[in-house]
Amino acid sequence: MMIHINNKMLLSLLMLSVIGKAHSLNEYMIMEDHKIMNDYTSPLPYEYIAAKELPETFDWGNIDGKSYLTHSLNQHIPQYCGSCWAHGA
Repeated sequence: MMIHINNKMLLSLLMLSVIGKAHSLNEYMIMEDHKIMNDYTSPLPYEYIAAKELPETFDWGNIDGKSYLTHSLNQHIPQYCGSCWAHGA
């Protein structure tokens, strides 16, 4: 049985293979020489900061009179672009 592939099908298959490879580059991968798993640890904040040492209030908009907040931007004109998460994070 012989399968006939036309140019359109070949282009579609090629595009799918390229998209698949680009996607796989962003996935978690265990490196060949990485023998020890979970070899990273650091203390959690509650282990080194006592509750009584924390300030009663905290505001990024007023730290010693300086604001570290970005100004409010309208992120949906002329259309929603999806970058609003950066301002909300």
